[in-house]
Amino acid sequence: MKKLSFSNEEHSYINSLYNNTNGFVKIMCGHNRKGIFTQAPALCNEKKDIYFNSKHLDLQNTMMSMSTYISKGSACEKNINTVCCLAVDVDYTFVNKNGQKAEPLLIWEMLKRELIEYEITIPMPTYIEYGHRPRLVYLLKSPVCLRIKDSNKRKSTITWLKRIMTIIAENINSLNPAYNAEIQNLTKFVRVPGSYNIKYDQEYCKADNRYYFKCNGKYIISVKEIPNGKIWDIKELSDFVLPILPTWYHSYKNKKEYKPLISIKNKNHNLANMLQNRLAFLECLQDKGWNIGYREIMCFLYYNFSLQLGLSNEEAKRNTCMFNARFKNPLNEKKMLSHATPRKLYNYKNRTLMELLGLTELEAKGS
Repeated sequence: MKKLSFSNEEHSYINSLYNNTNGFVKIMCGHNRKGIFTQAPALCNEKKDIYFNSKHLDLQNTMMSMSTYISKGSACEKNINTVCCLAVDVDYTFVNKNGQKAEPLLIWEMLKRELIEYEITIPMPTYIEYGHRPRLVYLLKSPVCLRIKDSNKRKSTITWLKRIMTIIAENINSLNPAYNAEIQNLTKFVRVPGSYNIKYDQEYCKADNRYYFKCNGKYIISVKEIPNGKIWDIKELSDFVLPILPTWYHSYKNKKEYKPLISIKNKNHNLANMLQNRLAFLECLQDKGWNIGYREIMCFLYYNFSLQLGLSNEEAKRNTCMFNARFKNPLNEKKMLSHATPRKLYNYKNRTLMELLGLTELEAKGS
């Protein structure tokens, strides 16, 4: 029985994939789909080929997970510990002059030429894994940790990683849909170099009234390091691929992260003090990035509190216009006044005010 024996390039590929990470890697093969889980450091030593062979995995469709897992429980998304690489398959439908599927490395060369010709830019992958088809593998310098307690932040990180791969695939397909580029989910696998990718056709036999599987291709899995590729920092890869953030984004992010230390509570049971405090509170939110999405309600509240303080309508109007002008993206003054001028004075409870401004109790607490 043939055994795995990695070349120097293949050793480097696997080392780079699982280096600087922790957790369990899932390895499986065509005759053992349940697979085994092994700790990542076991695949980063010089005798990894001996380790693979000791697990009695045959060479047919042998694969390693793109992510490591928190436990040996399952290779599902909720169990991901770290994401080691991003991968995009190019499942092309091009054929050569004999009607056979073109060689994967020829497709890669053709893709590079067309990217230059049509001036479409994609980040160069660290490696190309190929056998039946090429797979672009972007190894990550520091694997992305998904051991995040905040479930919303974890979901947004997963969405972010998938978005990076989706944009790369879309740019490739924009050249020609026949490239049929598609993303590899974070729970998917890369193939073990030196193993075989075997393809089968299903044929029905009327005499036996059953289906038979016939091998129609056996491809040795190889990896090719790309000279102008590199091991990517995930933020650099993201900046390369994703659109430039709009100018208001950082203000919006600051708004989400900042916890103002201005109390809106009426500690002294003094109406004038409370209203002055609320005006100062609105100005503080404005300084810290509350902008698009909150301007109308903030101007309305500023006008309302100014009138409640005893200012005349003209004074309240002038102060509200000055307040609006301090936004990073001020509203049109005429439009702002049509929305901000209160028809009557409103006495807001603290809870209602926090809901209008999208604040948590922690964000609105006093110093």
